[in-house]
Amino acid sequence: MHLRCCVSKEEPGNRGLVLAKAKWKREQIVKRMYFNCVSRAVNWRKSVLFSGATAMVALVGLSAGSARASTVLTSGNSVVGLNPTEVGSWVVNNINQLEQEEFFYRIGSSGGQSPISSLTPNAIAAIGADTAKVTYGSTSGFQVVVTYSLTGGQMGSQVSDLTESVKINNDGMSSQTFHLFEYTNFNLDESTAGQTVTITGGNTATDFGDGFQSQTVVSPKPSEFEASNTAASPDLLSDISSTTKAYTLKDVSSAPAGDGEWAFEWDLNIGCSSSAVINIDKSIKAIPLIVVPEPTPGAIAMLGLGGLFMIRPRRRGVAI
Repeated sequence: MHLRCCVSKEEPGNRGLVLAKAKWKREQIVKRMYFNCVSRAVNWRKSVLFSGATAMVALVGLSAGSARASTVLTSGNSVVGLNPTEVGSWVVNNINQLEQEEFFYRIGSSGGQSPISSLTPNAIAAIGADTAKVTYGSTSGFQVVVTYSLTGGQMGSQVSDLTESVKINNDGMSSQTFHLFEYTNFNLDESTAGQTVTITGGNTATDFGDGFQSQTVVSPKPSEFEASNTAASPDLLSDISSTTKAYTLKDVSSAPAGDGEWAFEWDLNIGCSSSAVINIDKSIKAIPLIVVPEPTPGAIAMLGLGGLFMIRPRRRGVAI
């Protein structure tokens, strides 16, 4: 007697089974194709919505931080609002980290200071999406040219870098002492409280606050520097922006926690038809919190056993 190990294709029962399996496979293929198409569409929609939300929040941050922004620099996760008066905002991953950065100047030792935007004419020229050049003054006297370049991190990260090159040209008839002030107020994580400022080496200003750090390194080394906070009376910005009183920074390297602010001052003797260049590099990053893990029950038990073994009395040797 022979057992049949297969069933002929002509048998109706087997033919129905084969057709049913084929139909099931086709349905699975169709379902898989439909699922893949829907998944791609959903992912594309999420990407578009995230990009749109990022751009919208960045624009909101710019509007809140600098209503007068006439040029916007963009790079990666970062957006900077820039106008001839100041850098009014620096949005990193949808958070505006900068309240204000502005340059002031004074010629000679008497009189007050003025914003460099008072050197007219002044104009902004964009050089790509992440770079812009602002020119203050004409070629008949002092002319200051500031070039800003933004380098953002990857989307979702909390790192960003902004470089500034300041070139001061003396196209006048005689040598002059040109005093340049850089004033900066970071509001890290959009907060005005609990921020500390320290200046080290005479050329590095570091702000800490709300899990973020900003650091500014300049060269050449400034002649003077000063760290403060806006609770001081008068505050640092009021002293620097005085149009009647000549001000010299006080070489204060730290300030009490609060709404931190700081400034650098360069006292430059620039000859006729000569120039001076100052380089400034600003960076922002998140500072991760260091969490010390609690010991596990197993580790505690092992420590206890180890202690027991350590306190066991030693057995005295037996002489033979």
